[in-house]
Amino acid sequence: MKITSLIAGAVAHSSVAGELGEVTIELPEEDPRFIMLRVADDPSNMKRPAPGSLWSTKLLLGLAIVCAFAPRSPAAGPVVLKFKVGTSIVAQSSLNLDHPLLRNNPAVRLLVTHDFGSAATGAFNDSALGVFYQANSAKSGDWFVTNENRTNLTATSSGGFNVMIAPAVRASATAARADGGFTFLSVAKKKPEARLLITHMVNPFPATTPYGLYLPKNIGVRYFEGPLAKRTHDVWAVFNEDLSSAIAAAYNVLDVTAHPHSSIQTSSSGNTSGNHMALDDPVANNNPNALIFVTHLGLDSPGSDTFDHAVGVFYDSTISRWCIYREDNATMPPNIAFVVDVFEAGSP
Repeated sequence: MKITSLIAGAVAHSSVAGELGEVTIELPEEDPRFIMLRVADDPSNMKRPAPGSLWSTKLLLGLAIVCAFAPRSPAAGPVVLKFKVGTSIVAQSSLNLDHPLLRNNPAVRLLVTHDFGSAATGAFNDSALGVFYQANSAKSGDWFVTNENRTNLTATSSGGFNVMIAPAVRASATAARADGGFTFLSVAKKKPEARLLITHMVNPFPATTPYGLYLPKNIGVRYFEGPLAKRTHDVWAVFNEDLSSAIAAAYNVLDVTAHPHSSIQTSSSGNTSGNHMALDDPVANNNPNALIFVTHLGLDSPGSDTFDHAVGVFYDSTISRWCIYREDNATMPPNIAFVVDVFEAGSP
């Protein structure tokens, strides 16, 4: 396991409204499971990143700890990091993801999930999450995870964010269109068994707006069978959980179906207690150091199709299980499904 110390930081940006428009899905050559969905407003922005060393790291003095490790399978799969918010953060809605793999690298694509931290020192974070890249100059910049509703992060010595990085390689694109409350994808078409993770990308988007587009809405994924108004084939879609109309926004979408520790887990009377549901995975069970990523999966049944609430994960030491919990601390209802992807800390 590689360990780097970092200083947590943050910046603020302005919210900008978006327009309904054409979107494009980019498929990387080296890792076909990972795609980026963005508006095709300027194809010249879709540049191939410069080659670089995947594991170039160095030790930095700081306040929070980030652990970086690669999964055992597949060999060319994602890299996973844990960033802690730290106790010195004040009046900031964004956290600087300061790491050699991310610094000065706008081409990478990220997935994020909030980790509550320990029961004694953790913190709720009731907001949808997004990521953005801030260029400090022509050749330098940093990635941030941000609260989409612009509320401040809570200082905590244990809570933070799980961040997944995919190989920064892009290839040719196919088209999809935002329709009503849904943005349809060309990934995993006619594969209702697929498992997708998503994260909204605030910036860079659009090219003409330096501060990007904030989307203070909870989002999920859903599979549609049969003909649709603008799609004649069975497709997956990203949707706003409040069922408001889709806007031209950018998303990182990761198909984790082939990952051995991905699954679909559903809340029930047997696994829920209060604000959370317990997960069951052989890598996550009895492993407080595991890193968990989750996305709500809308099901085609009343009460299970939408879940307009921010969620995070925490480790319940009383039952030795990781749990998905509601950030608003309300009761977790039954029949709510989530795509879950698990990584074991310390994997070579």
